[in-house]
Amino acid sequence: MKKLIQEFEKFLIGEKDASKNTIFA
Repeated sequence: MKKLIQEFEKFLIGEKDASKNTIFA
């Protein structure tokens, strides 16, 4: 479960870097 959370965090960080959180804004 921790690994899944880590992967999700990496995804969120990547999205933030790529699109400045446009998707989640």
